[in-house]
Amino acid sequence: MINEIKSDYILKKIFSYIPQGNLLKLIYYNKILKRKLNISINLYIRYSNQIVIDIIPDKEYYFLNYDRKERIFIYILDEKNKSYFHIYFDEKSEEIKRNFLEITEDVSKIRVKIDMEVDSLVKLFYECHCIKEIKFIKFNRTDFSDYNCMFYNCINLINLDASKIKTNNVKKMFSMFSHCSSLKILDLSSFITKNVEDMSFMFFKCSSLNKLKIPYIKTNPNININFIFSKCNSLNISDFQSYKKDDIDRMFKELNY
Repeated sequence: MINEIKSDYILKKIFSYIPQGNLLKLIYYNKILKRKLNISINLYIRYSNQIVIDIIPDKEYYFLNYDRKERIFIYILDEKNKSYFHIYFDEKSEEIKRNFLEITEDVSKIRVKIDMEVDSLVKLFYECHCIKEIKFIKFNRTDFSDYNCMFYNCINLINLDASKIKTNNVKKMFSMFSHCSSLKILDLSSFITKNVEDMSFMFFKCSSLNKLKIPYIKTNPNININFIFSKCNSLNISDFQSYKKDDIDRMFKELNY
C-alpha cells in the first residue's frame, strides 16, 4: 500500500476526473486505482480535505525586525502537529520546515497546506505581525467548532479573503479578528453564524475597519456579543440599525483601554 504521495501534481492528475463528494464514482474509480496504483480512498479524502492558504508577507516589516517572533507567519498551537503543516515559499516545490522567515529571505508568497489531522484552527495567525495579505484557496472542512483568536493582533494585515472559510458548526469566535488594526474592508457574507455562542470582542480594536459585510446575527440571551465592535472607530453604527438598541449597546460598548 502506498501510504503517502508527496507530489500534489500526481494526486491532482489521479483524481482530476472524480467529482468531489460523489462517493459512488469515487468507490468505483478507487477499485481501478487500487488495482493499478494501490491508492486508497482514505488517501484521496485526506488530500481533498487539506486547507490551502496563500500568505503575502510584509517585507518591509520583517526586514526591520530581528526578533524571530516578529517574523512568524503562521502560529502552530500544538507542537506535535508541526508535521501536518506543509510550507512552501514562492511556489517552489521544496517544503520549508519552519513557520518563520529568516531575516535575509526575500519571500513574495508563502503557501501553507494543512492536513486533515489538524483538529483546531484556534490562534492560526495569532500575533503574526509580518503578514499583510491572507487568502484561503481551499477549505472543505466543516468540523471545526472553535475559531477563537484566529487572526488576533495581525496588526499589518490589510487584505483578507475569508470567503472559503466554513463556519457551519463553529460555536466560538471570541476575538477572531481582534486588534487587526490595518484592515479596512472585510467580507464575511459567506459566514454561517447560527451555531455561534460567543462572538465577544470579535472585531475589538479593528480601528480602521470601515466596511464590513457580515450575516445578520440572531441575538439572544445565550449568545455573547459583548464588545464585538468596541473600539471600531471607523465603523458606521447606523449600518446596524436593524438590531435592537440593547444589542447595539452591547456590541459597541466601549472599554477604558
